[in-house]
Amino acid sequence: MAIQELSPTELSTSVTQYMKPVATILHPDQTIAEACDLLREHETTQTVTYVYVVDRDNRLCGVVPIRHLIFDEGSMKIEEVMEKKVISLSSDATMKEAFQLFSQKKLLAAPVVDEKGQLLGAVEVFQDNELWGGRHIQTQTRSNVFQFIGLSVERAKIPTISAEYRFRMPWLVCNIFSGLICAFIASIFSEVLDLIVIIAMFIPLVLTLSESISMQSMTMVLPYLNQEKVPWKRFFRRVFKDWRTALVIGMTCAAVMGVSFFLFEEATKLALIAVGLSIILSMMVSAFFGSMLPALLHAAKWDPKVAAGPVVLMLVDVVATAIYLSVSTTILLT
Repeated sequence: MAIQELSPTELSTSVTQYMKPVATILHPDQTIAEACDLLREHETTQTVTYVYVVDRDNRLCGVVPIRHLIFDEGSMKIEEVMEKKVISLSSDATMKEAFQLFSQKKLLAAPVVDEKGQLLGAVEVFQDNELWGGRHIQTQTRSNVFQFIGLSVERAKIPTISAEYRFRMPWLVCNIFSGLICAFIASIFSEVLDLIVIIAMFIPLVLTLSESISMQSMTMVLPYLNQEKVPWKRFFRRVFKDWRTALVIGMTCAAVMGVSFFLFEEATKLALIAVGLSIILSMMVSAFFGSMLPALLHAAKWDPKVAAGPVVLMLVDVVATAIYLSVSTTILLT
């Protein structure tokens, strides 16, 4: 069964309709050895994601990481190893709130409690029902699952075609705008295009490679920006690594292009140099735009998942066209 997007109606459903009983419950005064014996006695077909701790009144008071049950001394008390700060959902929460929690906190499950803090059950990411897409979703990587969850919540905020049109169309105007600018740039460099036809023939190739590398770069950095607290140090390491990778990819593409370049009658060595150098430069600049523009949009409180693509492509088309025609003019007409 394919993964589905949730409708606004489904997202407004109470979490109590999709929660399951928790079979793995411990108490703070138990030892780890006693807890392990108790868990072994309970035969359950459920996937054990988290082990919750409740007091004698069934109030949720902690969660025990599995590693403590496996590696810590059996004589230690559960209250010594449990994490007391537990992220939970109230019984009146909706599935939209559950999805937002899973996406923001990267949780695989969340306990549901009533107004007294008593544990009622748990809602899991990997549910065996239609709402979550059944077992098929388990074949997805964890990061893809969280991206799907976040995207479902965001899209459900746009209930009508007209609202979605207003949400998406302004960003697509960027592509129209960039096309007009590229046409204007081409008119400025019309001399080289008129005299050396092969330069015009390779414009689509340069733009396609530049757009592709920028989208790859954007895809690489978006997971960093989708976290509650952006790890900027790791983000900039990723940007620098991506920039160096783009240099190697650009050189490879230029070399591959050079092998087949002289199949064209109009080809010359200077034209080969112009096209190859333009590919390398435009791909490096495009990779930088693809990495950095989502961060700037994130800092401006705009959704980089929606806005980054059109904005990046707009700038990449304009800059790649300008680089290609200016380099070609400099090499071939001066």
